[in-house]
Amino acid sequence: MAVMRSLGYEVPWRASMVTTGLGTMIGAPLGGHGVNLAAITAALAAGPKAGEDRQGRWIASTASGVVLMLCGLGATAFAQLIALAPEGVIPAVAGLALLGTFVASLRSALAEPEEQLPAGVTVLIAASGIAVAGISAAFWALLVGLALRALLRAGRRTGSAHSG
Repeated sequence: MAVMRSLGYEVPWRASMVTTGLGTMIGAPLGGHGVNLAAITAALAAGPKAGEDRQGRWIASTASGVVLMLCGLGATAFAQLIALAPEGVIPAVAGLALLGTFVASLRSALAEPEEQLPAGVTVLIAASGIAVAGISAAFWALLVGLALRALLRAGRRTGSAHSG
């Protein structure tokens, strides 16, 4: 509602809530998830990039709805294709999809010279896969990385206090 109002549209609040509520009630016994108004889709379909003519922007939202319904209808077939994939293909594809995000995150984490050692140690521990006391490497990576960061910062403060 807020997205649509910010774009200059007046949306009937009560009718929208009743419709999405009924949709949820009908879909729930059939295994469906909650029906709601998607803010991102609304912003894309109602914003200026959907067309200069405000009266014609309904075409973008209708096209979006049709595509989403087709995706929903094809989801079961697609899930079956994924299930038929050889072992290891899905994790490999997921890893490739996240590679750009990983590189950008690593670049950001290593941008500050004083943060490089704690960030590097954190990544190495997380990648190691070690588990101590039944707790995964992700927890230990954060714990060691934050402790090392605090230790190094305390050492820098102490070193600068003695040098001045």
